Amino acid sequence: MPTDTMSGFSCSEQSLSSAKDSKTKAMLRWAFNAGKWQPTEKQWRSAAAIIQDEERARIGRFVFVDDTKLAMVGRLLMRQAVRSALGVHNREIRLARTKENKPYLEAPPSAQLPHFNFNVSHSGDYTVLAASPQQLVGVDVMEIRHPNNDVGEFFRLMRPQFTPIEWDDILAPACDMDRLHLFYRYWSLKESYIKAVGVGLGLDLQRLEFTSAPTLTPQTRHNLTTATLKVDGMLDSNWRFSQTYLDNDHCVAVALGPRTDAIPSYLSALQSHSEPVPGNASVGAGTAGHTGTRLLEEKQEPGMFASLTDMLTETITYYTNDTPGDAISAQETTAATELDVTFTHFTFDDLTIHRDVSPSEEEEHTSFWDLFCKKRVKKPRKLSDE
Repeated sequence: MPTDTMSGFSCSEQSLSSAKDSKTKAMLRWAFNAGKWQPTEKQWRSAAAIIQDEERARIGRFVFVDDTKLAMVGRLLMRQAVRSALGVHNREIRLARTKENKPYLEAPPSAQLPHFNFNVSHSGDYTVLAASPQQLVGVDVMEIRHPNNDVGEFFRLMRPQFTPIEWDDILAPACDMDRLHLFYRYWSLKESYIKAVGVGLGLDLQRLEFTSAPTLTPQTRHNLTTATLKVDGMLDSNWRFSQTYLDNDHCVAVALGPRTDAIPSYLSALQSHSEPVPGNASVGAGTAGHTGTRLLEEKQEPGMFASLTDMLTETITYYTNDTPGDAISAQETTAATELDVTFTHFTFDDLTIHRDVSPSEEEEHTSFWDLFCKKRVKKPRKLSDE
């Protein structure tokens, strides 16, 4: 069974605890090491039977084994998160995507958790998920790897993506590896925010400026919650951030903020599956979608990149082997509380324990296993997020 990296509780113990405490059951931070997962035929067929037809089609188009596994785990994490938070059967769950390609829960609606939302990310060996019952949530995991060429040249190529103040922080350490750690941590902060609001491609990253203490290390593994954000030079105190390490080579950032900061298409998607709870209609601050709308209206052309991490890894190529509870009020659930939630490491059995599929349904996907076996094993590292 998986254990919480801080508390030591098993996944099943954590699930029981969450069921008793409806105020925290939807505050999810899950991680799965897909790099260590070598799927059996039964596992792969079982996973295929759980997900939607269009999800299988998307996964089937991946060329490489690593991408295929990471993508499958992402779908399983999302479905298990919905099932766990809302207490519904897998067959009831319907996932969809905004026009910016951001996954969201289309059905079923929830009166208990009308603002429940989630986000997934994958990089290196890991796929991660963050979910929130109230706040907009974004998550980004980054594998920390040394570039093939000179670190200084790598930073020169990436200079337009950070502000001068951010570069001062990134370049402050004397050691190149320490600088790379800060670079990837700042990168994950930016992408966690962009993914939370659903803005998608083409944003000038210098419009976002973060400050973060350099004290977090892979050895400490605690949550660092002191990062601050400026958007177009103005401090946005509505947003809070948590940073941690999953292991020595993977850092994670989680962004939490008011749901009304989502861009219009994502805000509309969130509202479409909600059954508003009396007294919760005015959650958030400001005009609906005002921050996301402003970012969206002033975006650049997206160009060739499918995500921020695609832009990063296109610049420098890496090679590698490859039951519903009570309603939650805005006052009870705060970003500050959620920042303390630590990542729980999952196994495949945890993701499929409530799969609601029969052996005959699994048998229908033998060809999907055959397709997986034909995937290529080694590839240039090219990352993408959802």
